[in-house]
Amino acid sequence: VQWQPAPGTAGPSADELEELIAGGQDAGPRRRAYRPPGASAADSKVSQLMRGEEAPSSRAATALAALSAHKKNALTHGSLPRQSASAKTQNIGHGDKQPCPSSGWQYRDPKGNVQGPFTLEQMQKWYAAGKLKSHLPMRCDPDDPFVPLGQLFPHPMIPFHRAPRRPDR
Repeated sequence: VQWQPAPGTAGPSADELEELIAGGQDAGPRRRAYRPPGASAADSKVSQLMRGEEAPSSRAATALAALSAHKKNALTHGSLPRQSASAKTQNIGHGDKQPCPSSGWQYRDPKGNVQGPFTLEQMQKWYAAGKLKSHLPMRCDPDDPFVPLGQLFPHPMIPFHRAPRRPDR
């Protein structure tokens, strides 16, 4: 069975379709976005700004100019705050796609003795073998406090595959 238009609602002919596709006539009324009564796209302040017909308010222009001048001054005079290497690693957060530290991993055994430092590769092997439990106190930097493995790599992070969520010092 082949589809056919309902009786009395014949669609455009093949020639008319080709002309429509080529950009000829409109196929019926043009659809427009809803506008509340009395609103016109041409009168909209946003529309005028988008078309470049109206300049932004003087207050906004002044704020933009001050901001760009501040950034330019900070870049040329080097007054932007600089972070130390430890501060940069401190800002690494949950889910950041930073690499895991490759060495310096330590843990505290059940007797309270510090074990390590170990390499990332060794930690990955032990974790894959199920030897490292989520409650085991660990750290990846001697300046960090020991925290449970489950806090360094909260769910859904896979331990030792991305940068850990390091505690505040």
